[in-house]
Amino acid sequence: LLGGRVVLAADATTLEAELYQEALRALLKTPTGRSLAGSFVDAPGGPVTVRFEDLERIGGKAISEEGRDTVVLGRTLLGWKREWAVIRCAELLGHELLGHMLSHRRAGLSGVAWEHSASLEDEVNAGLVGTLIGLESGWRFLDPGAEMLLKDRAAYEAALHWLQPEYAVALKAHELADPVAAVRRRRTEVDDRLVSLEVREL
Repeated sequence: LLGGRVVLAADATTLEAELYQEALRALLKTPTGRSLAGSFVDAPGGPVTVRFEDLERIGGKAISEEGRDTVVLGRTLLGWKREWAVIRCAELLGHELLGHMLSHRRAGLSGVAWEHSASLEDEVNAGLVGTLIGLESGWRFLDPGAEMLLKDRAAYEAALHWLQPEYAVALKAHELADPVAAVRRRRTEVDDRLVSLEVREL
């Protein structure tokens, strides 16, 4: 279905190639994956390269630089039991490719690329896409973040702001009108929390 729109890096190892192919097949077997893959094919843009790297945590990232789009997946998955690695890899491909990358291309086409990159909605959307693909693939072990996203979106967004530095300055939709004021308010909240922290002797 994705044809030449998604390609594996030329220097991928045999093990990486096998996991990627199995994960892609698993993704395309899910209703969410098939639907969004069709949308990705119809969206403008060149091919996306998928590559494996050593990352600090299990996961992935979507990168757009100089007109080249890349999805990076963590090599940690290569050491997992294969059936679980395939499902988790399919979930991550969904999150990065059909969540972040697809919405990034749509935003660029609509002329709102900056607003999209600054918005927390991008991560919420990608989180939903990846979680749905994982569940539809047979994943049964929701991590705390995914469970929170499904049960309490407001709590999930707050956790992103406070627990993951890369989202500390991401904005909610209503904050985009005045981003400077929104970030200043968040800085004040952070300062207040630091002052209120208890210091305990160990």
